[in-house]
Amino acid sequence: MSGTSISPYTNGIKTVVWADGMNKTPPLLATNNPGFRRDRNPTALRSARVRHFDNCLKEIGIDAKRIVYVGNELGESRSYVTSSPALRRICFERYKIPKRAVIWSDLGSSFVNQGKSVLLDLGFQKHICYPAAVHQYLSPNDNRLHGTAKKVWRESGIDYKDFVMSSIFLRHCLDIDIQAQSKRWFDRNMIQLKELEVEELIGAVGGRFSKAHKSWLHKYHAWMGLADQPPVYSLDDDV
Repeated sequence: MSGTSISPYTNGIKTVVWADGMNKTPPLLATNNPGFRRDRNPTALRSARVRHFDNCLKEIGIDAKRIVYVGNELGESRSYVTSSPALRRICFERYKIPKRAVIWSDLGSSFVNQGKSVLLDLGFQKHICYPAAVHQYLSPNDNRLHGTAKKVWRESGIDYKDFVMSSIFLRHCLDIDIQAQSKRWFDRNMIQLKELEVEELIGAVGGRFSKAHKSWLHKYHAWMGLADQPPVYSLDDDV
C-alpha cells in the first residue's frame, strides 16, 4: 500500500498470548522462504545465506527454533504460508502446555481437524471459541499485539528487502509487546470486561457506531447467552 519494496514471501506468524502476561510460547515464524533454510547441500550462495541468517538471529537475539521452514524439500514454488491444523501442531510441539490450561480462539478452520479441536488434542484442558464477528475486538492478539508490534516494525526503518532480517526483527517487536502489554489487554478484553463496557469495546458507541457494530454486539450478546436481553446503545460522542 505504501509502495515500499517488500519480500515476495508471505510468512505465517503464530502468536499465543497468556493471561498472566508471560511469554510462555514466543511467536513462531512459518515460512516457505529458502532464505531460512540451512539443511541443503552447501554452495557459495547457500552458505552466504546461512551466514546471514545466523548473523541476524544473533544480532536480534532470537532462537533459531522459532523459525520453521514448512515448504517442500525440493521444488517449492509457493510464496504464501496458509494457516492450518498442521501449523498449530508444529507450534505447540515446541512448547510445553501448562496443566489445566484453557485456550480461547476464533472459529478459524486451522483450529479444527475432522470436526475435532486440534488444541484439545494437543493437551489444552478446554478450548473456547468466540464469534468471528467480534474476534478482532476480544482477542489480545489481532487488534492489540499484531497492531502495536507491526506499527513499531513499520516505523523502525527496517529494510523490507532483507526479508530475513525484517522477519526476525518482527519477532523481537512481538516479544516486547507481549511482555509489556499482553496482561493488560487480556484483562481489558476478557477477564475483567464488564457487560456495560462491551459496546464501547466493540465500537458500538460514539463516532464509530453503525449497523455493522450493532450486529456484532448482538452476536456477542447471543454468544454470552444474553440474546433475550436487548443491549442498551449509547450514542455519547466520547469513545
